[in-house]
This record gives sequence, structure tokens and C-alpha cells, in this order.
Amino acid sequence: MNLLRVFWILFAVALIFVGSAYFAKKRIDVLKSTPDQKVVVIDVPSPEPTVPIAGNSMKSYERDSKVGPSEIAGCVIQDEFRKMKSDLGKLVNSDIDQHHNPAFPALIDQFRLKNGIPLPVSMGSDKLSKANVVHNNCRSTCNGSVREVFVSQVLKGQLIEVLQSDGTLKKLPLHESGLELASVDELNKKGVPFRSWLAPVSANDWYIKGNDLYYSLDIAGLWLKIDPSSRWEVIDTPEDLTKLKSVEEPLKIPGCNNEENCFESGTRHFKAPRICKGQ
Repeated sequence: MNLLRVFWILFAVALIFVGSAYFAKKRIDVLKSTPDQKVVVIDVPSPEPTVPIAGNSMKSYERDSKVGPSEIAGCVIQDEFRKMKSDLGKLVNSDIDQHHNPAFPALIDQFRLKNGIPLPVSMGSDKLSKANVVHNNCRSTCNGSVREVFVSQVLKGQLIEVLQSDGTLKKLPLHESGLELASVDELNKKGVPFRSWLAPVSANDWYIKGNDLYYSLDIAGLWLKIDPSSRWEVIDTPEDLTKLKSVEEPLKIPGCNNEENCFESGTRHFKAPRICKGQ
């Protein structure tokens, strides 16, 4: 009787072992057939950032940029732009757990200072090509006036450092070179600008925290932090940001008019040039 009981116990154990081995093999086969999950560099416009935002949900000023990015049919993308975008993509995709690595934003920031990162600026494609600036010659917004350019930094609020086709960085004078950034101004109670930030020319939303302006990059979880001296820095997802709320009636805010984009954040007021005039 005892031998029979032992037999059935051993038989049950054997069944459990065989079943476990079968399902383990099935699970391994499924994992092998599943493609690796990658973090990719996303072309503009960026998706709505998923960060904790202080305040209510707000409308953006994208009504001024009704026409999204346009592709030029049959256009061949500049080799230098394609290569640099690929190099940045390899860095972004270098580690599947990169966004859990505190050093990751600093790696992207180092890449920015050495090569620039693709950001929207306002300048005609013919001028960009003439200046040998690395840019996306096949995609634009605002009737062709805004293109992705590999931008490194802004210097003293007067110069912008961009990547050239020969792999070197070049300082171009803002305005004089025909290259423009978005100037976001904070207004006092009389409507006079007293604080400004030079930011990418984009229909994406801007956010404020203290005296710093924030712009969501097209690399998941990374932001461009801009201080009042227009010093740029790539950082990890910040907390407690407040989106600049578009003002429906600009004339109610001193210093604003219908030809500008006007914003508010609590009791603070801001303005910026319209991204796409005439749209």
C-alpha cells in the first residue's frame, strides 16, 4: 500500500516537472520572437509631454501653425543631416534602460555641445545651404520658413552656434544671418518686457518654472531648459511645470496685440512673435 502511494506521488511530481519545462520553453520562444523595445528620436512635432503639470489643462497656440510639417516630394535628404540624425539615434538607442540612468541627459547634452541637436529654427533653405548648415532640406513648416537645424547653443543672446557640413560648429549672428529663434518675453504690469528667453521656433507648448523656460525635446523624457540669459541645457523630465496658457483676447493684457502670441501663467504675462504669420 505504501509502495502504491509512493508511486502516485512520484508520478504527480513527474507530471508537474514536465509541464513546467513545457511552459518555460513556450515562454522563451515567445520572448525570442518579440522585437526589442527601442527608444527612438521622434521627428517634430512632439507629442504632448506626459509630466506632472501644475494648473489646469490649457489650449496651445497651434492655431497659428495650421499647416503641419510638409515633405518635399522626390527630395533627397542632406547626407550630413541623415548621418548626424543617425548618430544621435544610436546614442538614444544605446541602452534600453537609458532613461533610468541619471547620466543619460548629460550624454545628450555633451552631444549637443559637440554637434548640436535637431531643433526648429526660422531660416530659408537657400540661406541654410549657402551657409553649409546641417539641416533637414526636405521637411519644413510655416510655408518653408522653419526647418530642423543641428543647433548647439546660443551665445550672449546674439550668436547661435550651428553644425556645418564639414563637421565643425559655426557661430552665426542672429537676425543678421537671417536665422531666427523665438523670443519669449515676460511682461510687467505696464506691459513692458523685463525678462526674455531665446527658444526653438516651434508650435509645441512652452512651460515655465520660476525664471526658467522649458521646451519638450523629441527624445522621450528629455527637455531643453532655458534660463533668462538664454543658456540651454538638456535635462531629465522636470516636475511642477506650468504650461503657458494662450490668451484668447490679447488686448486685455498690457503690451500684447493681435499680431503676437500672448500667454499667461497665473498672474504672469508673456508674449512671443507668431510662429507662422498669415496662417
